[in-house]
Amino acid sequence: MVAMLITKYFVFLHFKKTGGTFFRRILRDHMPADWVVAKGPIHGGCKKIPAEYAHLPTISFIRNPWDWYVSWYHWERQYLGTGERPPPEGESHPWTTLFGRGTHDFRETVTRACTRAEGNRPWEILMRAWDVDMLTASYALKMGRYPRPLPPELAHMRPSDGRSVEVGRFEHLRSDILSFFERHQIPVPTSLVEAVKVSPPQHGSRRTAYTHYYDDELRELVGHRARYVIAEHGYTYARALDEVASA
Repeated sequence: MVAMLITKYFVFLHFKKTGGTFFRRILRDHMPADWVVAKGPIHGGCKKIPAEYAHLPTISFIRNPWDWYVSWYHWERQYLGTGERPPPEGESHPWTTLFGRGTHDFRETVTRACTRAEGNRPWEILMRAWDVDMLTASYALKMGRYPRPLPPELAHMRPSDGRSVEVGRFEHLRSDILSFFERHQIPVPTSLVEAVKVSPPQHGSRRTAYTHYYDDELRELVGHRARYVIAEHGYTYARALDEVASA
């Protein structure tokens, strides 16, 4: 769920469906080539940042959980369910356990993402320990932001050097990117700044407003299980998207 880009000046953690494709495309097109210090896909959260780059400022993004689930659901259905990408193998992958390999509707998929935690992957262990959803568990583990103590079997996942991730909001994606650059005095080219301001969104999923997908019961389920993310970032149900329509 998280990929990493390491540059000379900062690290970017790409958390799925939070505008990361938009940001990565702009960096690819406008960032000086010699800024990239680690090429190729690097997956994992802040604990996976190599020690020699742990001092760099790190940025990632999160999204209103109710909206995130709608975007995630359509994205996976669009690319796995239509055969544009080969479906993952194995009985433990979310495409099987949560989506029923494309047979489950939105309500069933999100309910499972909020309640199904029978496995022993780290996010499933945390779902059980904290009574949270998949999004919250993944976010906590990847960003190193823990509103409660980790269960003993996951204690090794806490970064030992105190590194942290600055988390912006998808709804303020453009302004939060520019604020991050300015705050850390990153010498970004003018073309990159302008691209952040005016480039169109990327990889928007085909769907209507997220409020159309929830009944009261499902809305309350997500609200309870994603309560830590909601509280940390001040989200409310039906909060307007300020800058980016979809990603």
